[in-house]
Amino acid sequence: MIPRKENPDHRGRFLGLFYLALLLVILARIYETSVLHILFNPPKLIKSEAMGLLKDLLLCAGIFAFLWLLYHRLTRSKGQNKMYLFDIAMVALVIGHLSILEYFFYQMEPLDVFVFGHTPDEMAFSLKTSNISYSRISACIFITMILLGTGLYYSKRIRYGTSNFKWIIRFGFLAAIIYIIIDVFGKFPVASDLIKNKSFYFYSNIIKDRWDKVFALKNEENSDHYQELFKEHEYTNAQYPFLHRFKSKNDLGKHLGQFQTRPNITILLTESLSEYFIHPIRGISFMPFLDSLSKVSLYWPNHLSLGERSFAANPAIQAAVPYGEIGFSLMEIYPYHFSIINVLRQNNYYTSFYYGQGSWFHNKKHFYNFNDIDRIIDKNSFDPGFEKVLVGDEQNFWGYNDFDLFQQYIIATDSLTAIPRMDILFTGTSHSPFSIKHPEIYTRRFEDDLKKVSNPEDRDHLIKYKKFYLSLYNVDDAYRDLFDKLRQRPDYDQTVFILTGDHAMTELPRMNALHPYKVPLLIYSPKLKHAEKYEAVCSHNDIYESLLSYLSEDYHLDIPDYSTSLGNKLKFNHEFDQRGTFVFMNNNRQITDIYSDGYFLHKDRYLFKVYEDLEIYEIIDPVRLKELRKKLYAFKAASSKSSEPEGLLPDSLFFKFMNKKVFNRAYYPDSVFNLTADHEIFQIKNLTSGEYTLDLSLEVISDPITFPQIEISLTRHDITEWKLALDFPIEKTKYQFHQKFKCNSPSEDNSNIIVKFIHPDQDEYSFKSLKYTIYKNPQSADLRRK
Repeated sequence: MIPRKENPDHRGRFLGLFYLALLLVILARIYETSVLHILFNPPKLIKSEAMGLLKDLLLCAGIFAFLWLLYHRLTRSKGQNKMYLFDIAMVALVIGHLSILEYFFYQMEPLDVFVFGHTPDEMAFSLKTSNISYSRISACIFITMILLGTGLYYSKRIRYGTSNFKWIIRFGFLAAIIYIIIDVFGKFPVASDLIKNKSFYFYSNIIKDRWDKVFALKNEENSDHYQELFKEHEYTNAQYPFLHRFKSKNDLGKHLGQFQTRPNITILLTESLSEYFIHPIRGISFMPFLDSLSKVSLYWPNHLSLGERSFAANPAIQAAVPYGEIGFSLMEIYPYHFSIINVLRQNNYYTSFYYGQGSWFHNKKHFYNFNDIDRIIDKNSFDPGFEKVLVGDEQNFWGYNDFDLFQQYIIATDSLTAIPRMDILFTGTSHSPFSIKHPEIYTRRFEDDLKKVSNPEDRDHLIKYKKFYLSLYNVDDAYRDLFDKLRQRPDYDQTVFILTGDHAMTELPRMNALHPYKVPLLIYSPKLKHAEKYEAVCSHNDIYESLLSYLSEDYHLDIPDYSTSLGNKLKFNHEFDQRGTFVFMNNNRQITDIYSDGYFLHKDRYLFKVYEDLEIYEIIDPVRLKELRKKLYAFKAASSKSSEPEGLLPDSLFFKFMNKKVFNRAYYPDSVFNLTADHEIFQIKNLTSGEYTLDLSLEVISDPITFPQIEISLTRHDITEWKLALDFPIEKTKYQFHQKFKCNSPSEDNSNIIVKFIHPDQDEYSFKSLKYTIYKNPQSADLRRK
């Protein structure tokens, strides 16, 4: 067979595409620089963008050198209409790049694989309430399409000289090598996020993330090392890496006076509260109330959250549980676990969660409901009369301001001041879209404060990030108002307040790689004997065992004999105490950061020595690097293994402490079910009166849209008393039902519960990993049920 000769015009056309791509790269950098200058004018902007442009040009030349191999092959094939794929790809990449840039303008950090960790509903809600300039995007895409269309048209009609074509391709391969050397070994005094090509960063990280997941070590190969490397606890079973005996240590109780009865616990989880926010910033005190509160509290300035987003804070503070693959609270199927909520509820505390936004976001509602919280009040259950925060051109209902959140909390608890409570409040005003109450008042206050700032660089910074700093005024005043109102109630003197941030604010420039996790921790009570400041490094994971130890020893609460806490206890050391190991989950839901005894490994690559105020300096220490990586990999594997349905602790330990009577349970981790009709899952006969819970989880293999309902029915003497249908969410493949129901049976021999699939269509449906447990809940105390 005679090979087809290459048409020399194809070289010219390829050069036309190459030159057009170089022009688009230059225009994209100019657009990026211009918008950033208008919106933020960050430090080192011009220098960083210029270096970024150089890298972009090298990258573009390198990519086109490799693309020539494909292009050349296509030109020699019969299907030359495939050449238009290059035009289509260029259009798609340009539109994608503009969209990715818009995210960077919104968050000042490159888009990454974390976007795939959000549900479609969460992404839609974030976009609707983000105040992103869709008009700018539309105008930019429209203009770009005109330029791109014109460029593609003329690139095919202009004849380009091809005498130096081979040298151009060779230079492209050389450019790729130079790019890799600069990217891996280059150290430049520029802003790392600005220099990146935002699209290449996003697409390459997708590939890397998928590669890591496919070729990661099996859990069994690495998780067994966890207990050898993390020796802080007395472990009891190698099958459960985190399971250890709960050893009570009541340092907190030494600092608190005696309450008349068991104290209320109020956790104030503050959105995006960086530690330095509660002190003056460049000459302006944005949060004077919290600053003053820290001076009359037990205060840990070197406190760490365990994630860059709020998905990590709730499970860490409440239960100190592992992270799984995407963050514990974001998992669809939870293993049974102990938490402050369910332990205090078992001790007749009334438990509540208050949130001014939608509790479905980041799966908060599922997490708290699975822990049997008594009440959730979110934006959908506020009393009428509060002013809704509406954002965007479509006036989307985002939620409520922190002032209104706290007022709703006051109203909701006014009738509960005489009983022990566990209250969790999660603020939201210092989160995008940063919509504040009375903006004109705070704007005037900002302008008055700004007059006192003489340093031009400080003034420029404060003006640039004014939108975010204004929200701090609002949050601080809301806290002041909350405490003023609580002081007038009898339960104020009966309360321990725990205030912290869920993570540092991501919209402001990072001080270093560790500071995104640095948040304050304040423990305050009117019964506090004296204020103290502790420089010891600790984390959200240390709150669980510290609080339960205090309540157990001073107020005789019944607490579990065993714990799966990743943390230990809060350290009450005034000097800088570096001891401790904390593993973090970053914004991409990746476990690549670890702090251990004064060293910090960032992105599984960069090693730092940690000093006071959590300042860090990069070092080269192969021995220490290997040690931290070994810990990191062992934790990651153990975390994944322990997050499986029966991987954290034996279910029997959980049910024994919770005093729940199990009637039926089964788990089929390796079984696949293929069914076509209605199918009974199980039946229980002769139920007694009381409240029951069905926990049922599975993974759908067939189309979720046609997956059947799960029906719970109660029959008495073969007559159906009631039916309850559970619909499987069509947007999910894994799901866990945590459904409570009551049986009011006059006797013990005639009430039956049947749980089955209802599938009238008779089409085949498939699922795997079925697990179900049905149990009777202990009778609730009348006190807590008021």
